[in-house]
Amino acid sequence: MSPDTEASIYEQLEQVRQKLQISQTITLYQLEQEEQPNAFISFRDNEAHLVFCGPILKLLEPAELTALLAHELGHIKLYSIDNGDYHTTSRIVTAIANDSSSEGVFLETGRYYRLYTEIFCDRCALVVTGGERSSQSAVVNLERGR
Repeated sequence: MSPDTEASIYEQLEQVRQKLQISQTITLYQLEQEEQPNAFISFRDNEAHLVFCGPILKLLEPAELTALLAHELGHIKLYSIDNGDYHTTSRIVTAIANDSSSEGVFLETGRYYRLYTEIFCDRCALVVTGGERSSQSAVVNLERGR
């Protein structure tokens, strides 16, 4: 997806990026093969890639897309805090939790860490949208396929 062909989405992205004070350059992609609408972000250093899966962009209203962008960029914000310590912790906790010989306590630690990460990102969406219900309506619309 290029800024020339998807100017409105890149404009929303830029507004969210500025509100969350994120410095990384972000490129958007559309993955058509997926039927289930979803989004994920991958980043390293000063570059990030945000991937939309399936018909997600057709299902969301502009305010809902803003909330989704803020949530995904929240991952960058969290993982950039304290010189990337939360990102490092996430990778270690996930690796231990994914080890088949790990005890239950490590599985629960991994589960809690993922949940708190998502809560942090949801709070980023809440801050960016000013408390609108667009985050909740985005989730509902994506789950039911509108």
